[in-house]
Amino acid sequence: MTESIKIALSKGRILEESLPLLARAGIEPVENPLKSRKLIIDTNIPGTQIVIIRAADVPTYVQFGAADLASPGATCSWRSMAMICTSCSTSRSRAAG
Repeated sequence: MTESIKIALSKGRILEESLPLLARAGIEPVENPLKSRKLIIDTNIPGTQIVIIRAADVPTYVQFGAADLASPGATCSWRSMAMICTSCSTSRSRAAG
């Protein structure tokens, strides 16, 4: 089974500011997400995709496993992201044990 990573980024300013950070980490989209109408964009790293969604949907995508990493931005409360992270780590530890 091939491992994949989906990175959720919210539309707008967060997306624009996150792209240079991803590029510094060596992750670059194969097409310009600022001009593309696609919501799922492949990157230069096989198995790694960028998912472009509304900021309010970021916690839900992470909580239910549709995204592995996220840049939630200021509109997403840190409390909701903390609850999701706790939920994810608890369910993963149960699955591993």
